[in-house]
Parts: sequence; C-alpha cells; structure tokens
Amino acid sequence: MGYRNVRRAYEEPEPGEVVSQNRYQEDRWTGFLEVLWRVDKHHPVAIGSGAIRLIEEGPKPPPPIPQLPFRPRSPGQMARTLRPMVEAEAAQKPTKKVVSLVVTRGGGAVFPGSSLKGAVRQAFEMLTPACYHEKQPRGRKRAPVRCPFPGTQAGGGEQWFCPACCFFGSQSLGGRVTFQEARGVPNEWFHELRTVPTAWEPDDEKVEDHCYRLYDLKPDRDDRGQLREEVEETQAVFGNFRSKVSLVNASDEELGLLFAALGVGERSPGIRLGGKKFHGLGAARVEILGAQKIYPRAVRLEGRALEDWIADLKRQALEKDGRLERYRELQSVISEGWKGEHP
Repeated sequence: MGYRNVRRAYEEPEPGEVVSQNRYQEDRWTGFLEVLWRVDKHHPVAIGSGAIRLIEEGPKPPPPIPQLPFRPRSPGQMARTLRPMVEAEAAQKPTKKVVSLVVTRGGGAVFPGSSLKGAVRQAFEMLTPACYHEKQPRGRKRAPVRCPFPGTQAGGGEQWFCPACCFFGSQSLGGRVTFQEARGVPNEWFHELRTVPTAWEPDDEKVEDHCYRLYDLKPDRDDRGQLREEVEETQAVFGNFRSKVSLVNASDEELGLLFAALGVGERSPGIRLGGKKFHGLGAARVEILGAQKIYPRAVRLEGRALEDWIADLKRQALEKDGRLERYRELQSVISEGWKGEHP
C-alpha cells in the first residue's frame, strides 16, 4: 500500500457558470448516460451499509483421543486423561466472527448513487479550479474553503460558485448531474469475504496543501514494509454493475471532464470506489454503453460514434491549463499495483 499527494490542476478556486435548470438549452447537453462499472476481482468494492453480522464457522473435527492402557488411579492421571477430551469438545464449538455487510437492495448488491457521485467529484475537482479544504496553521483538522463565495457570479447574483459546485451542486445550488445507484448485472456479479487490516488514520502532517491523497492498489504495509495483520472481515463484490447518469444543460467541457473523472477509455481501473482502499480494494473500470440526448431532439449515440464523441470531448477538456498532466498522474497512482485482469 501507498498513498501519494497529487496536486490540483489549479491553486485557487475560480468562478464557474451557474446554469438554470428551468429550461433546457439547445447548445448544451440534456439526457442520460448508460454506464457499466467493471469491478476488478482482485480489488473488489466494499461499500459498507453500516450493518454487521455475527457469523459462526462450522465445527472443526475433534483430535483423536488416545486410548490409555491403564485405568487412572490418581487426580493427576485423571486430569491427564480428561484433558484431550475437553480440548476435543472445545474444538467442536463453532468460532464466531463479525463481518461488515455491503449495501444491498432486493437481494442484490448495489453501489449507492451518493458513493459514485462522491468518487467522481473528487477527480473532477482535481482537474478544475474547484473549492477545497486547506490545512490550518495548527492542529490536524483542515479548514473548508468551500462555495459559495461572496462576490459577483458569472451568471448573476451576489455569490459565486466554483465549476465543480456549478455542476455537482452545493449549498443553495442544485446539481445538474445525478448518479443513480449501480445494480449488479444478473449472473455477472459475485461477492466474497475479504480479510483486511484495521483502518489507520494517515498522518495529516504528510498531506500537503492544494493536494489530494490518493491510494494505489497494493496491500497495506507498515513503516517497516511488512504486511499488516489482517484481522477484520468485510463483504466485498466484484463483476459488472450498471447504472444511469442524468445530465441537465451540461456543456461540452463539463462532459469531457466528467468522462476524464470516470476514467473512461483507460485499460486499467480509472476510478476507486468504496472503503478499504488503503488495502487495495475498490478498483473499477468504467464504460459508457450509450448516450441519449433528449433536447432539442432525441439523439442516441452508440458504438463507434459514441466512442469518437467521448474521446473528442475528453481530449478537448484535458488540453487546458495543464489538466492532462494531472490526469495522467491521477491515473498512474490509482492503477499502481493492478494485476491486469478483469472478471
């Protein structure tokens, strides 16, 4: 395991454009994307539901009891005779362990839309002049530098919002992108129990200002380079999951940055989801299966036309202000340690 501080593409937040949702605009994109989340089997996703379950493992076969050639005649002999019997009985009792459970709905595992949106927003903020949290001069907490900011907004008003908040939403400002929960594709997703170390709190003194802390895909190790003891059990899932992303009045630049934040087009995992990322869990590769525009006329993109559209928007968005360098650094960190396989 390792984490690295990756700098934002911009040092300070800048005003974005507040776009009304009351009326669809012809020069912007309104519709939805059909998304496939391919979760790596070596790095499954563990999005905890907050629930735990006590699981009893089956009894182990008792050890053979030796046949003594004599009848015990003293307490010492009796104790030595009974000891293997007691140990055999104890060995047959089931052991118990606590397991953290993943989020489920209707008998299947799901990724909540809020978890997907939060993971994508972090990458989006790294590539835009977004608001952020900065370290205080004293103490380990980080002070928020969050929207809204006082001043004149590009779209009018007495406050302004950064590009990320204009798109994903903020206090007193509705977002224009919505993530539906991702459900497992029937017969294409699987769950398992994973043993992981106890989570630890990274040293805030090693977190630099204007940076995000990103984890690679390697197992967790201590300061001496030794693998940490795996003492906790958690449910995790891998395979294929599908969802939709709804968009209202999205600009070409916002779409390109969204595709970059999702890591679309990357052969290695392009985004990290869920918990236990410090131990290499939560790697996903994202594919866009279809795009449906609903205004000013219905247009559906699939296949080659869809791939070219995504690639052009992503390339144009990353050409600005050193974004491409940050994007490559982000992808190199979150895919480091990947085994190169998918289910």
